[in-house]
Amino acid sequence: MFDALEIGGLLDTRCTFSFNTIEGAVYGGYAFDFVTPLSHITSSEILVSNNTFIDDQNGVYLDGTFEGGARCQVVLNKFQNVATTGIGIYLGSGTSHCIVAGNSKTTIQNLGTDNVIVNTGFAP
Repeated sequence: MFDALEIGGLLDTRCTFSFNTIEGAVYGGYAFDFVTPLSHITSSEILVSNNTFIDDQNGVYLDGTFEGGARCQVVLNKFQNVATTGIGIYLGSGTSHCIVAGNSKTTIQNLGTDNVIVNTGFAP
């Protein structure tokens, strides 16, 4: 499996990805900008919660450009053997106003602005 969740170019959308078990994916969840036509993640909300990522190369990979108040929450996820060579949670340079909280211990890379990362390593 390449990726379990793939979203891009959202406009006024609420996306929820919750209570899944993802095993052996390249990306457990992947958000990006559409290139043609250029479309960012605009005025939208992304919620990734209560998932279990097992042996995935990358867990949650948010690499889109957030505009118009777009925001995300990555909360209460479990990462098992994720990111031995990749990243558990990736917030790209275009992300903003994301909350990462209550996830099990994993690697986190935050390149965005005004993102908040708290309570890492608490999910059972």
